[in-house]
Amino acid sequence: MTDSTWKSAALDDLKNSDLSISRIASKHGRSPTSIKRLMRSEQVSRTHKRPKGGLKPFIQMDKLSPDHVRLGLHLIRSRGEEKKTSFGRALGVSATRLGQMEAGRHDFTLSEIQNIANLLGEAIFELRLVQQSELCSSSTLH
Repeated sequence: MTDSTWKSAALDDLKNSDLSISRIASKHGRSPTSIKRLMRSEQVSRTHKRPKGGLKPFIQMDKLSPDHVRLGLHLIRSRGEEKKTSFGRALGVSATRLGQMEAGRHDFTLSEIQNIANLLGEAIFELRLVQQSELCSSSTLH
């Protein structure tokens, strides 16, 4: 690829695509610094906003499964009128994380489930992770 060919193709990508500078650089076999220099020399600025990564806002997060929702409801009932900060501290999580747990939008780790069981004074199998009908049908061996 000649010098002017990659430059014009890279400029086209800078102006018309959502690709990051790093992606454009690897696409054209150049370094990100070369692409940034090209942008400065041609006075190109990115006019469109690229989507940002990271976590979704809480309201947009999907509920993970009926089991997560069921355990979350169990946490809400068990917490009663206690504040999320103190209940979360007893579980070893933040109030925000506790809110996600209660809404069924948090994927529990085994240690979190164990902490919940210990705090509530229940065995793990009593936490209603599965419905009783599922428990009965899965315990039968064929």
